[in-house]
Amino acid sequence: MVWFVLYIAVSTRDYIRVPNRDGSATLAMPYILLTMLVFILTTAYLCFRVMFHDYFEVVQRFSGWASLIVFWIHNGFAVDDAAAQEGVSTDLYTPKSSNLRFFCIPTICIFLFWSQPHRCDGYPEILSDHVIRPLQIPPHGSLLWSQVFYPGPCSNGTHSQ
Repeated sequence: MVWFVLYIAVSTRDYIRVPNRDGSATLAMPYILLTMLVFILTTAYLCFRVMFHDYFEVVQRFSGWASLIVFWIHNGFAVDDAAAQEGVSTDLYTPKSSNLRFFCIPTICIFLFWSQPHRCDGYPEILSDHVIRPLQIPPHGSLLWSQVFYPGPCSNGTHSQ
């Protein structure tokens, strides 16, 4: 995240030195993304996670995907701006852009990661009202055990930890 904050600082400095109307969208996207990342980190705080677990799950899942989409939109604006600066069409500049390769590899890795659990048969074991132990049998045959905790009300009315 430090590299991204530094990137925003350098991009802002460059925009202030040479302001152009086309670069404003390229500059706005990183600020939107930084806000989203701070929101993800804020909701991951333990107190928030325990008290509002459903909101935590929604924010973590959908903000992560939305961040990836905003990254790609920013990449498109950055390639368009760089192509305009070099006087080349965006279609010719895009294949030789290092941004394209930089974003393709993580995107493919993310999609591969999220597609893996869908290939497994799962057999959840209910341990209590708010704890389950999913048993998944991956295609290669070994067993994968994990324990998932869902905060629920305790007998005294407070949330469990």
